[in-house]
Amino acid sequence: MKCSHRLAKRASPTVTPERSRRALVLFFSAPLQREPLEHCLSEGSFECVDSTGLGSRRPDLVIWSRETGAPAESLLREASLLDQRWYPIPLLALLPAGLGLAQERLEDLPCAGVLQSVKLQPQRFRHAVQVLLDGGRIFDVLRDDPQVQEPSRGFAAFFLRNLEDITRSLAHLRRQLGRGDLGPWSRRLLEGRERELILVRRLLLWLWAPLAMAFGFEERDNLPRRHPAAAASPALAGETVRSTELTLRSRTAEGIWDAISSRLRLATEAQGLEKGEALLALQAFRPQQRQDLLLTLLVELERALLQLRQVPLSPDTIEERWDRIEQTLLQQVLMELTGPYTQLQGGGQALPVRDRLKLPADLPRHARGLLLPLLRTLVSAEPVLVEGALVAPDQPRALFHLELLLSDWLLGMAIVVAEVVIESCSSWPELRRVMLDPEYLPTRNLERLRNQINTRTRLINLFVEPVRIYESRRELLLLGVDGVERRQLLEPRDAELERMGPLQRLVTLALEARDALGPQLRQAVERIGRALVLLLTQVIGRAIGLIGKGILIGLGRSMKS
Repeated sequence: MKCSHRLAKRASPTVTPERSRRALVLFFSAPLQREPLEHCLSEGSFECVDSTGLGSRRPDLVIWSRETGAPAESLLREASLLDQRWYPIPLLALLPAGLGLAQERLEDLPCAGVLQSVKLQPQRFRHAVQVLLDGGRIFDVLRDDPQVQEPSRGFAAFFLRNLEDITRSLAHLRRQLGRGDLGPWSRRLLEGRERELILVRRLLLWLWAPLAMAFGFEERDNLPRRHPAAAASPALAGETVRSTELTLRSRTAEGIWDAISSRLRLATEAQGLEKGEALLALQAFRPQQRQDLLLTLLVELERALLQLRQVPLSPDTIEERWDRIEQTLLQQVLMELTGPYTQLQGGGQALPVRDRLKLPADLPRHARGLLLPLLRTLVSAEPVLVEGALVAPDQPRALFHLELLLSDWLLGMAIVVAEVVIESCSSWPELRRVMLDPEYLPTRNLERLRNQINTRTRLINLFVEPVRIYESRRELLLLGVDGVERRQLLEPRDAELERMGPLQRLVTLALEARDALGPQLRQAVERIGRALVLLLTQVIGRAIGLIGKGILIGLGRSMKS
């Protein structure tokens, strides 16, 4: 697990061009595609050239724009060649929509900036150029690639699926017709099939256009809009497709924290928590209180990171200091959530809320195997271990992984604080009006919620978590703009396996016994089944057949007599 020299070196900031001269931007793109991009940069202090007009000068930024899509291996090879040629000059890749590539494949491109769009906005393009010239990184690709997204419902979906099938069949036929080894009869058959498909497509379009205009199937069936320029060059116009925007202005630990925390703040303000058992405690809060809780956790965590950055620390020292900081952090969050001077009626007198809300002594701690790498990266910008490989912390893959870890910690600590508040609300009715949703003002609903939370916690601790530990996997929660997503992370958890209690060990022993005895039991059942089939068909079946035959013979003789 060695971090390559190129990967580690790229974590250092890129030299910012002097502002006293115009920044030299080198384009690798088609002339028609380069003209609108150059026009977009003509308003600033930029000089745009291609490879023929560069001469012996060194550019400040290289922009590589693709007109059409390509396989992932071709894109990766072409980007690697450009990166090796112009390193350490930042490389900005402009990719069209409709590539059909997952986000994970685009993260592997060795580019300081990646922009994918249906129609690229001028301000978005200028912003990306400025970020790269300032030494940062940007990764902004489409969440829902128009070519990959498949319609699945409604009458409109039926038409679109058939049109896509016809288009694919026509493309396949035309590739075959382009071959030179076709015989005359084969060519005539293929040309006849091509004419049939063209006629069917015209008929479908003739039927589809009036229906779409009259009934608006696209809006009613919630279908993705397919832009006609999905596979063409990114023109400078409005962007209508959702994208994954990740902007890293500085490649230091502070810059990494700013990039991740800004994304989580946007997700927090979106109020996208779905109904689910994992977030029962948070869902009981009022929306504003829930948002304040998550934002306060982010603010207090930033203060804790500032404390850790003041003195260089070893990994063991970070763990020792974090155990003390985390308790203080959560207590401060409780105080900020309710207000340091807030008083409520209780027992016939006004009581300060901060004195009644106390954290339990046995505070649930976040998994150290996930938290310590996150802290080391946010404190000293150390490389991140992602899927068995060390990745520089400024790479998109590492940043998305760190966002997942930080989101899981944020939601986990928010659930801990929410459970403390709900426990206090059960004995302090006045606190319910301030903190909880009106649904839980009745005592019966609140007690039902507490029982659900306690039952789920026991089941997870006794049965679910031992199974996850034994299978070396974790379930993480990612807070996004569209809601909370569940992610699975595979990693060795042998240390936690050794620390499990006796009841949890029984669960793992039961799993091990099932794995050991399962194949033998399946073989035994299969052999017993084959023996029963043999017994029923060959022995009992033949005996019944002989008996029936004897009865028929006896009946025949009696009728003759």
